[in-house]
Amino acid sequence: MFLSNDLKDMTAYLGEALPRPLGPQILLKLYVPEKQMRLKDGTQTSILTTESAREEHIYQSLTGLVLALGPDCYKADSFKNWHPPQVGQWVIFRPNSGVRFNYKGVPLRFVYDDSVMAVIGDPSCVTRN
Repeated sequence: MFLSNDLKDMTAYLGEALPRPLGPQILLKLYVPEKQMRLKDGTQTSILTTESAREEHIYQSLTGLVLALGPDCYKADSFKNWHPPQVGQWVIFRPNSGVRFNYKGVPLRFVYDDSVMAVIGDPSCVTRN
């Protein structure tokens, strides 16, 4: 699985093979959490998990990096006062929305434009309760 959260790494890796969304769809690269976890006292610990458990955690993520916007994104009248997300921004989207898939080892998701709830700066601060 391709684990980088960096837009430049992602576009260099996928290049022209990047799936292109149609209509009001947004292509998101799902956030992959750091392998290192911090305990409450600030010390670091490594947590070993199976590959399938790690992948499921990634696919349950609420955050994604915008890789591409479909040609009809945010064109509906209901979005006229919105500031839509841009390629390269991290966003929070509705849980269980869209279609999740793995493309060339990259965890991706297509979501409709109305599934994106907010633009965020640091996806590592978001947890699912």
